[in-house]
Amino acid sequence: MMIFTALSPNTQKDDFKLALNLIFKRDEYLEGKYRDLVRNWFKDYFEIKYVATYESARTALYFLLKEFGIGNGDKVAVQAFTCVAVVNPIKWTGAKPIFIDIDPKNFNMDLDDLENKINGNVKAIIFQHTFGYPEGIDKVIELARSKGIYVIEDCAHTIGTEYRGKKLGSFGDAAIFSLGRDKAVSASFGGVSITKRRKYGSKLVEKEKFLNSCSKSWVFKQILYTVVSYLTRNLYGISVLGKLIHFVSTKLELINRATTNLEKESGEMPQFVKSIMPNAFAKVAYNQLEKLDELNKKRSEIYDYYLKEVKEMKTSKITLPEWKEINKFYPIRFPLLVKKRDKLIEYAERNGIILGKWYDTPVAPKGVDLLAAGYKRGSCPKAEKVCDNIVNLPIHINLRKKDISKIIKVLKSFYRIREI
Repeated sequence: MMIFTALSPNTQKDDFKLALNLIFKRDEYLEGKYRDLVRNWFKDYFEIKYVATYESARTALYFLLKEFGIGNGDKVAVQAFTCVAVVNPIKWTGAKPIFIDIDPKNFNMDLDDLENKINGNVKAIIFQHTFGYPEGIDKVIELARSKGIYVIEDCAHTIGTEYRGKKLGSFGDAAIFSLGRDKAVSASFGGVSITKRRKYGSKLVEKEKFLNSCSKSWVFKQILYTVVSYLTRNLYGISVLGKLIHFVSTKLELINRATTNLEKESGEMPQFVKSIMPNAFAKVAYNQLEKLDELNKKRSEIYDYYLKEVKEMKTSKITLPEWKEINKFYPIRFPLLVKKRDKLIEYAERNGIILGKWYDTPVAPKGVDLLAAGYKRGSCPKAEKVCDNIVNLPIHINLRKKDISKIIKVLKSFYRIREI
């Protein structure tokens, strides 16, 4: 069986059955009880009053920026080594993204570069907890408070990680969460914003009631993605059926990518954006949110295993992130900086492992027009260097012990590291 890093990695058999059943219940696509259940789950989990749900995290970010009064002539600080789905909502408000370099030790914002690039027009900082790691958030909050700048936490890569006794998402003025296909839960699409600021939260919650719904045809494709990805992952490598299902579904455009071509090429707003979360997305997401403790426990165990094994390799060809120990740390992937990255990925695939490349370009995914995104080559040199050497090992509920062992063995084999 092929080992995948992406492809709706958290989808289990019960999620698959639920999604398969939903496909044939078009009357449940848009309306139902599950949107409220997701809202209430976030309220309880984060002990917060104001929660709004959307069809995607990019919409959640867009409405937060708008509610904070950000628009034409304003600037928003965002790190390089991120996704275009974070950058485009800034542009949709009329504001300009200011790209901050990263610290290659932890892949979060370089705080010195942030301080150097902040000026009077910067109205907000989007702090990305890259791979789920929080280092730097406390210092960014301190800096922002001294200058009257909003801080939005991008928690797309984790739900549940705690730092200094607080859950990520509880530090800034607001936070966004993704319920997308390759995130902490895999609901194909879906976004949530939370805030403790009554002035803004009450308006976001009220305005959410009047948002349009997505088209049923678009919702269908996203639910189908959950079904197709599960079948592909479980049949790929066993028979030609897995490859055939994925090929036909993609070729006939029965499923689509998380980022549209127009988003990548020009930053254009997709038709589905600015919509409320469909009931179907909420139903799949809620099923996984109810299992979050189980999902996170498995992430923590896999992370500990990788950390121990890679440390013992003692090779200059692989560099571990310098992440400080955190008791409740649930990363979405395990990043490494490696020599001969592309050859390693090819070698791993020949041995039945599809490794990840978040992010192999300063504004991901590949194919993004960096100039259209507002990124100038050379402006964040450390991020660009990381992009050339990054590889991600999978961390998700569907990995078996023998899968994790195989990944380590393939690493050792490629770099000719002796088994001890």
